[in-house]
Amino acid sequence: MDWKLLEAQQSEYARLTYNSTNRLRRLAHRKRIEKTLNFIPATDPLRLLDFGCGDGLFLNLFNEIRPSECLLLGYEPFLDQIPGNSIPVVKDWRDVLSRKPFNCITCLEVMEHFNRDTQSGFIADISSVLSNAGFLIISVPVEKGLPALVKNIVRRIRTRDRTLYSLKNLFRSFWGKPFPEIRNRAGYIFQHMGFYFKNLEPLFVNDFEIVKKVFTPFPCLGSRFNSQVFYLLKKKPL
Repeated sequence: MDWKLLEAQQSEYARLTYNSTNRLRRLAHRKRIEKTLNFIPATDPLRLLDFGCGDGLFLNLFNEIRPSECLLLGYEPFLDQIPGNSIPVVKDWRDVLSRKPFNCITCLEVMEHFNRDTQSGFIADISSVLSNAGFLIISVPVEKGLPALVKNIVRRIRTRDRTLYSLKNLFRSFWGKPFPEIRNRAGYIFQHMGFYFKNLEPLFVNDFEIVKKVFTPFPCLGSRFNSQVFYLLKKKPL
């Protein structure tokens, strides 16, 4: 894949993720984008919503590599957009409702930033604008075991925060212990610590079936040696 667009689109989010100077972090985030592109079904016409689209990079990249008749829309109520996005991004959910239904929705690295009640609400919102038998693609980080230990040691070094990233908390995260002091907060949760992807799966069962579950960047190694997990979900018929 040609990553020139990634390199040109240098928001603060980009600097910390897919353009990171840390090779492993950069690899993980670029693999996330590649995996999502591979998951999107060859539906014609495609009506794609990126829920929590960040700086809009994914939609702009998708528009470059798949020039076809598509309706593309980003929804991002939390972050400011960088200039030059070629795809419309809205902050008001009513603007999403006015363009429904979508037959594919992506939600990449969003759910880990919210508590369970908000996650459940987001799943319901997504289901309400997704067509019957439409697809939902979700990616979230692996924050348990060895991947979490490595990530949190790096975060401890980078932020110099010895309170949040104390040795006790590092081992709590390694073993998958609850972090109610973090995960029960209302609003946007910046920290990933205490988010466990398996806790998200019960929220899918009412509206979705899991078609695929894939770990990245090394799918054959499972959750113990990967940084992210992808779900390809299909909406159940009403």
